[in-house]
Amino acid sequence: MSSSEKGLKEQHHDPSVLEAMNGSEKLYEPLSRERREIRILHIQPGDWNDLIQCSLRTVSLDDDPLYTTVSYCWGDVETTETIHVNGTPIAIMTNLFTALRQFRSIDPTPLLWADAICIHQSSNEEKSHQVSLMGEIYKRCAEVFVWLGSEGVYSKGTDVDPFHFARCLLETGHLDDLTCVPMTYSWWRGYMYKETPQAVASRIAFKDFVHHAWWTRLWTVQEIVLPRSARFFLGAWQMSLSDLVSTRTILNRCMYGLDVCCSVSYLSFPPDLQHLLHDFLNRMATIALSRGARRNKRLTYFPGDLHLICRCFCDRGCREPADKIFGLLGMIEDSKSLDFQPDYSSPVFDTFTRAMGLMLLSSNSPMNCLTGMGFGTMSHEEGLPSWVRDFAAVHPRSYAGLRGVDSERLKLMEFYSTSGDLETKLELSGDGKALHVQGVQVGTVETVFTRPDSDDLVPDGAEWEALCRWAFQLRELEARPSVFRNALEHIQLRSRSDFQKSIASLHSLPRAFWRTVNAGFDVEDRLSDWVADGANIIQLDAKFKRFADETLIGRLWALCSRRSWTSREFQEFINPVRVATPGRTMFRSESRKLGLCPLQAQVGDGIWILFGSKVPFLLRKKDKSMMAERPESNTQVFKFVGECFYDGVMFGEAVTGPDFIGEDIVLR
Repeated sequence: MSSSEKGLKEQHHDPSVLEAMNGSEKLYEPLSRERREIRILHIQPGDWNDLIQCSLRTVSLDDDPLYTTVSYCWGDVETTETIHVNGTPIAIMTNLFTALRQFRSIDPTPLLWADAICIHQSSNEEKSHQVSLMGEIYKRCAEVFVWLGSEGVYSKGTDVDPFHFARCLLETGHLDDLTCVPMTYSWWRGYMYKETPQAVASRIAFKDFVHHAWWTRLWTVQEIVLPRSARFFLGAWQMSLSDLVSTRTILNRCMYGLDVCCSVSYLSFPPDLQHLLHDFLNRMATIALSRGARRNKRLTYFPGDLHLICRCFCDRGCREPADKIFGLLGMIEDSKSLDFQPDYSSPVFDTFTRAMGLMLLSSNSPMNCLTGMGFGTMSHEEGLPSWVRDFAAVHPRSYAGLRGVDSERLKLMEFYSTSGDLETKLELSGDGKALHVQGVQVGTVETVFTRPDSDDLVPDGAEWEALCRWAFQLRELEARPSVFRNALEHIQLRSRSDFQKSIASLHSLPRAFWRTVNAGFDVEDRLSDWVADGANIIQLDAKFKRFADETLIGRLWALCSRRSWTSREFQEFINPVRVATPGRTMFRSESRKLGLCPLQAQVGDGIWILFGSKVPFLLRKKDKSMMAERPESNTQVFKFVGECFYDGVMFGEAVTGPDFIGEDIVLR
């Protein structure tokens, strides 16, 4: 086992802890695969402090049993409490223990399915079998109980309803009528938010719900999307998913609709409450859209496209690295057709390689599987094939924002046609570890630019700092005035039309620069849209001229005022840059063309168009003499680096002509 795989294994449950959790082996008689058997947990009624006593019984999914699933975060597996199952004491995690305490007060006491108890966690064979049934288990349940803990993290020690804000909004239908958000109104000052201890407590309790760790876990995706109905519990408080979705609809209308009073009220809320409401909308939108799409068969991903499903929820966390794949299989419409069964006895790298091969062979757009994040990680240095995505890669703190950027880039790919009408040609080797493709090299990386270090890859202003750094390096390479100065050389311009004429006279290098940082779309019109009057032109010209004359890269405010880059016009102008540049840096090829590449790119990397791909890729030639298994002598072998943007080839310019032929290559 490689050191990287060993590191992944260390994230797993300690088998000895799981053995203690599950207790005696006699609780777990073998389950029939043919009958699709599962275990159901029955809790005996009791007071809060009474010993929890339960019984397990085996049922077949084919008999349509009545049961309720439990969705929760495992928490610390070494912090346990004892319950009795079939008379045998076993240890379970504290979070599940408090859930059972709460649920046994429900009348009638529900029959439950909870993975930590109903699956023999010490048996990889049973675990693999039961995980393969997970989609059916959640689809067939009467309801899912989402357990968020016995008390809130932020409102610890208080007894405030975390769903109070949602209940008030559901009852009134308007933000300006909320009793939990005290507002005052006067005709000369309008609506004003009035802070009270009750309002603060209600907001903090609502934060317990919206910012709970449950929303970040991968298994909870199918656990909330697949069941017919759901209820959220936080301690003794509960609210149905249908009511929360209705609250989201009302809130969305209030914040972005035509109700002026609600919009004005929202703007008077303190920033932390505004952010909390935005987060609530995003949380509920993910659930509502996924559930609605499944029920109407209008999926936001192709049915059976494991690649798109994994990519959509790649920022969710899980204990077992292999669960990055296994935990989403239930979301696929026809998972049986994939011929991919969970196997917890298989090494993690083998699981990832097998899944990636399946994605390439089953996806409607196979070459898109090679785009995005998860390439060039330490796992690839330790034995994971370079073309296989590291699904368990640990990303920086800004990963959630970068994941949104990745989603936008995936949509943007539909506009590109780098390989023209050339059909995808790929084949897996016998052992599944090498990918045979066909393509053509269109350039070589000559210079890789640096970008500013930042913990946040997509904050306001960070894009400008990166652009300035790249422009400065490009100016040094070309030994010519800054690309910005060419764009804004007429400081005395007074009209929009004069500015447009100046833009039209841009030299080819500045235009290539702007095209590159905008992902291939010409910036002329958007530049002129941003600068709306002569006064702004003079101000911005002066700022850019100041930058052009500096020998060091200035801070953001050396380019334009904060007031400028928070304006709606500037935000619209910079948004494409926000999609194109995060997590990437600029490069220049030997033919002096510009592009954007992964941060792990190196000088000498080849720029390749692979048949059937919408974007080009960087490939690094490997020395055959250093390989344990050498391919045919006439076949080039490469390490896969990642996707890139390369100016001048994105729309099929490099693959025209009737005599165009590609080259067979191997990715390892």
